Amino acid sequence: MEFWNAVKQISSKLDIRITKEHRWSTSDICFVEGEKHVLDGFGPIGQKEQDRSEYILRHSMLERALLIAMTLKEISGI
Repeated sequence: MEFWNAVKQISSKLDIRITKEHRWSTSDICFVEGEKHVLDGFGPIGQKEQDRSEYILRHSMLERALLIAMTLKEISGI
């Protein structure tokens, strides 16, 4: 199963909405080899990025942590 489809299937089971998108970036994830699977942007959801009043939505911390844990479990075959 394609990596993205596996993540999408897990997120659907957990009722967590995610989207597939491409962004031009200068983050460290840009240095990962092209044939490697990568997940980026799986931190908590927030608002007012790069603003003094920036904040995160607490519930998204648990959702994202669960999604990452379940994805790692799935791809490791445990």
